[in-house]
Amino acid sequence: MAQSEAVWGTTYLTIVSLFFNVTFTLLVLVGLNALTKQFAPKVALKQEELLTIYVMLCLGSSVAGNNFLENLVLSLGHAFWFATPENEWSELFFRFVPDWLAVKDKIALHGFYEGQSSIYTIKHIVV
Repeated sequence: MAQSEAVWGTTYLTIVSLFFNVTFTLLVLVGLNALTKQFAPKVALKQEELLTIYVMLCLGSSVAGNNFLENLVLSLGHAFWFATPENEWSELFFRFVPDWLAVKDKIALHGFYEGQSSIYTIKHIVV
């Protein structure tokens, strides 16, 4: 999936809500499972196992998809950068945001939101 979306840029498998890579994989798996039930019923997957495989494939596809990290990284500092006394975000929401989840330092966010900065400056490299 990463090859298809990030490198080739041709088919975006996770751009629609019903991931067709997961649907196709599950279709093939159900077909093989039907054959397995005829010849070795004890080895065949149960409905719960197929559902677990479907959920795991959906979660893996959504995390590895093009839009997940692209949107996640770009929104990690939004709440702290756009918080003002008028919207009261700091009083309403900041206590619910863990320190590891978001960038809270406005000085660190300045270059990201205002521009005119580079990751290759010494203050960004040396921590």
